Order: sequence, then structure tokens, then C-alpha cells
Amino acid sequence: MNEVLRGIPFFAAWGDLEANTLVKLLQPRSLKTNEPIFWIGEQGTDFCIVRQGQVVLTYPDETGKDHTPASLGPGDFFGKLSLLDGGPRTATWVVSHFAWFDRFSMVIWQSFRRGGSRTAPTQMKLSHYRNLPCLD
Repeated sequence: MNEVLRGIPFFAAWGDLEANTLVKLLQPRSLKTNEPIFWIGEQGTDFCIVRQGQVVLTYPDETGKDHTPASLGPGDFFGKLSLLDGGPRTATWVVSHFAWFDRFSMVIWQSFRRGGSRTAPTQMKLSHYRNLPCLD
């Protein structure tokens, strides 16, 4: 899992100690096909890394028609904006094929940061993501 974390841009520079610590805090979760992970409008509280299966992002346009601009599989991640501000979800994430993923909450992230990890540069990179056009 450490290599998966390092494949995520804002964790890429971490050393073994930080990666190992965060891996221990990950909470595994599995869902069946068509089960929602998050609903649009819910408070953003979790960051997720897909281990197995497939998840899709959907959102309705102004006419109510659903759009699916993203489909993610093993090694992909979503919910990064939750690490910044916990604002409302801008899209719904649904399992399209049985999925197993690891997650951690904004509360765990904040506790991890307070624990003395070298996350100041990481936090600056995360802030950059908030300003990008994004649906998660």
C-alpha cells in the first residue's frame, strides 16, 4: 500500500515512516455493485483509494440528466477535497463493479498532521488542488 500512496501526487514525497503510519490508519470498506459511496451534497469527510473493482462519479446537469465523467479502478483515489475543507460533495460516487477500497477521514488526516508528520509541503500541494476544476 505504501507504493500506492506514493503514486498519489500529494503523498509522493513521503518517507517510509509517514507512509507506514498512514497505512495503519486506513479503514477498509467493500461495497456491492450500484451501492453509493457518497451522495452529492453530503459533507465531504473521507478520502478513498480503490484497491479492487470500479467506482464511477456521476452528477446531474441543470435538466436532471446524469453525467458520468470519471470511472476509477485499482490504485485510483477520490475525495481529496475532503482533506482540505470537508465541504459538500460536488458529485455522487457509486460502485459500478464490486469494490474494495481503503479510506480515511478528515479527522484522521488532521490527527495524523498534528502527530508531527512532515506535511507542510503536502498541505501546500493539497491547497493547489482546491483551485483546480474538479468534481470530487
